[in-house]
Amino acid sequence: MLPVVVNTIVDALVEKAVEDLRQLKGITATYRMTNKPLPVRHSPYVSGVLRPLKTLLEGERAMTYLTPEAKNELLLDAATQITSRYHELAAELISVARKTESSLLKIRQGAQRRAGASSDVSDHNVSDTDKICMQLFLDIQEYGRNLAALGVQAADIPPYRSLWQCVAPSDRQSLIKF
Repeated sequence: MLPVVVNTIVDALVEKAVEDLRQLKGITATYRMTNKPLPVRHSPYVSGVLRPLKTLLEGERAMTYLTPEAKNELLLDAATQITSRYHELAAELISVARKTESSLLKIRQGAQRRAGASSDVSDHNVSDTDKICMQLFLDIQEYGRNLAALGVQAADIPPYRSLWQCVAPSDRQSLIKF
């Protein structure tokens, strides 16, 4: 297949996926200063991220006009680029969450010092950022399962490994398993 055509199709698929990935921003609102418990399941947006790719690959035209090699090339290209964008958005979300949490902690410590209270603000609750990271971790596990359902081994995609390192709890970073 012509590289220009493949690139155009992949670009369109990536943009469709990013529409769903933009829902990542809602994760912060869900956990920032809400006292919600740790998440236990993936977010609903995850199931839609790869849907356009799946629809294309299983469509009649793809079955008719694309060779298995062309379909595989399209699949790997799209999966890699979508995952790369996922990583960018998740890393940005975590960075902002950590900065916000750090600022809030400094404000609380300053208020406690002015009030003459103990400056030990580090209660033993799970932080909002930890909850956000856990939600993202659950989400990328489901995303990895969805990639596997399409025939892509998530651990073989460098951006997925980077995404995993970005959101996985420290005790789960060495082994990609979902």
